[in-house]
Amino acid sequence: DFSFLFLAMFILAGGIGNILVCLAICLERRLHNVTNYFLMSLAVADLLVSLVVMPFGAIAGFLGYWPFGVVWCNIYVTCDVLACTSSIMHMCTISLGRYLGIRNPLKTRSSSKKTVGVKVVLVWLLAMLVTSIITVLGIVDTTNIMPADYVCTINNQTFFIFGSLCAFYIPMVIMVVSYALTVHLLRKKAKFAADAPAGKARTMGRYRSVRRKHQQATHSFAFTPRTSYRGSYSNGHAGHYEFSNIHKCEQATQTPESIARETRNFKLKALRLQLVGTAAWHLRFLPSRKRDALAANAVATEQKASKVLGIVFFAFVICWTPFFILNIYFAACPTCQVSDHLANVCLWLGYVSSTINPIIYTIFNRTFKAAFIKILKCNYNFDHRHVRSHSMSDNMAGPYGGPTPSAVATPCSIRTLSTYVKSPSYQHALTSPEHEQEHQC
Repeated sequence: DFSFLFLAMFILAGGIGNILVCLAICLERRLHNVTNYFLMSLAVADLLVSLVVMPFGAIAGFLGYWPFGVVWCNIYVTCDVLACTSSIMHMCTISLGRYLGIRNPLKTRSSSKKTVGVKVVLVWLLAMLVTSIITVLGIVDTTNIMPADYVCTINNQTFFIFGSLCAFYIPMVIMVVSYALTVHLLRKKAKFAADAPAGKARTMGRYRSVRRKHQQATHSFAFTPRTSYRGSYSNGHAGHYEFSNIHKCEQATQTPESIARETRNFKLKALRLQLVGTAAWHLRFLPSRKRDALAANAVATEQKASKVLGIVFFAFVICWTPFFILNIYFAACPTCQVSDHLANVCLWLGYVSSTINPIIYTIFNRTFKAAFIKILKCNYNFDHRHVRSHSMSDNMAGPYGGPTPSAVATPCSIRTLSTYVKSPSYQHALTSPEHEQEHQC
């Protein structure tokens, strides 16, 4: 039968696809980050659907009855609810975690693998807690899962409402709201990053104006007898430099040659200070421009990753919403009749979401796609050299990358220009003690 063959291929594709996702995240260093670890756990839940839930459902659907008895019915129902609940809770955690990470990057950017592992375990425990209710109900009274002989389906109106709220509607609201807040926050950051160059140009203009005024001031000193003078040079935030040379001399003891010599020495000192001030001015602004570029790239990276996650979230909601609407309908109207065909379509539409995630990653993420190809060709090279972690949107149409999916580059804890500039002309200035300090917020 063609439909049975189609379902078999569909189940096989879901199993292979989710196994590839797990292997890709394990083997590809560029995919090692917080969000992708949650995606790997999500792939495990989808794998549970593909290898356990869908085969049982397909057999019962083609036979027209449940042939495996009450024990396997309880296992089937438990795995079904567990996989769906854990999937939506994983997505809720990913969405909420990304929002908090982008909003407070300094607090969340240091998440270790152990911390991520604890969060994943907590998600699974919460899903198991919700699922255990139907398991216990099936043990206490078999009619809660088998309302008739050879019929395996949940038959408890209270659990319809409780399970739908805890396993779908409440996590979905949290996921959608946090995702919307993330998109809004990234747009604000993108606008701020776009406006930064204009603001920096105005700041640089003010510094040039101050420098011109001080340059003019260096030529306004007069060398007159019995006159003391003090010169100063300031370049704003880059540092403050001043020099003084008090001259008290008698007109009878000062010759024209000595006046000329002192004038040359004064100009040399002023020129030397101007050069140092210029180098310091560059030290101030070159790293800042570098940080602006990194911040703009990080925002673009997170926006790309959010688009991919948005597609995953949207697909999940579209696939499972009809089924949970039907659940609420059953709870509100126990005597109402719904055709078995419609119920099966809604159920299998939900199962589709467990198969399409690997397809979404392949289409929109070139890092995942490349990892899948290398695994299928069995030519994966284990490179033990350090590779910087990328976010999911890495190499996507243009990353879960660059920075971690829950962090945006900030100007804090960034060392001086020596980190970024290798120009020999600044080597002396860069090695001076005042430029080896670390800037902290």
